[in-house]
Amino acid sequence: MTVIERLLALIAAVAVVGFIILGFEAYSDTDLGQCVLDAHGRRARFIRNYLCSPYLLAGGPRDWFAFVWLWSFPVTIAAVSFFAWRHPRRASRTDII
Repeated sequence: MTVIERLLALIAAVAVVGFIILGFEAYSDTDLGQCVLDAHGRRARFIRNYLCSPYLLAGGPRDWFAFVWLWSFPVTIAAVSFFAWRHPRRASRTDII
């Protein structure tokens, strides 16, 4: 790897970590008081977060960022799954002559 490639990889890693940290901060500052869904338990609160997330679009830029941050995880998982489905890895094969 050249120095430029390493620098770009470092910048990308810092950007991903910064996105995650800023997303946690933005989401913890959001107000979902308009959402009347009741949730008891970890799994129910997780689902409630996604069901109530459209209320974030009524807020300002920080709430929009929290919405994008929240939905970036399932979108990324879906994209990676779709890519893996479309481009399956072929098992390494050695032909014996």
